[in-house]
Amino acid sequence: MIVHINGSNHPADSATARAFRPGTPGFPGVYTTLRVVRGVAPDLAPHLQRLRRQAAELEIPPPAGDPDLPTIIRQLCAVNGLLESSGRLRITLAARRPAGDLVVAVEAMPPHLERDRREGVAVITLAPAFARTHLPHLKTLDMAASQAALAEARRQGAAEALVHDAQGHLLEGAISNLFLRREERWLTPPDDGRILAGLTRRRILERVPGACEAALTRQDLMAAPEVFVCNSLRGIVPVVRIDGLVVGDGRPGPATTAARRCLTA
Repeated sequence: MIVHINGSNHPADSATARAFRPGTPGFPGVYTTLRVVRGVAPDLAPHLQRLRRQAAELEIPPPAGDPDLPTIIRQLCAVNGLLESSGRLRITLAARRPAGDLVVAVEAMPPHLERDRREGVAVITLAPAFARTHLPHLKTLDMAASQAALAEARRQGAAEALVHDAQGHLLEGAISNLFLRREERWLTPPDDGRILAGLTRRRILERVPGACEAALTRQDLMAAPEVFVCNSLRGIVPVVRIDGLVVGDGRPGPATTAARRCLTA
């Protein structure tokens, strides 16, 4: 795979490219991940707006010049053989030099994604030790807590880990936001500075009738007839098992399907 770094292309396994991968310590950086379809990233504008805002918060300077991102993305899709399919796009702004570093990478979508969206996934719940405590409202390159949470989920045969605080209130998933169904409404933990409130989460709150923020506990989670997690790459993914227990009848429910229709309308 080839990635774009500061105006030139590099192999993804080169030392230069590896330095900018999420989870690699060394220098400040923020990134965003979204879907690209046939060489075009439909949601590029809001993701770039958030990326620049978060970079400014960390005083990461903008990259030199005025990079033509749509062209860079299309060229990367071409060189990586993804012009006729969907891919995972990651854009990074980092501060390794006086001018900010711009890194753009496109790779094939995870092969299990469509199956997860269709059949649902298992998740686990984890204690506060796995919560992101270092600037949790920013999507930074420092992903130690999230990576540890995901690793624990995989050890338990799950796709995602949901973290709660010391008081038992749910926060978020390692790589997603959480919604659960209660009293004919979709509820999500509040954006109180302790979570990364994603763009897909925001769209659900704007578009899905009755969706709102609420303080939620693991007890609420286990009692919910339907649950889903969401992010910009995966959209809405139904949760059918939590800590080994079946949610509802073990299949994606009708309210989840309706929410997905609202999101894509």
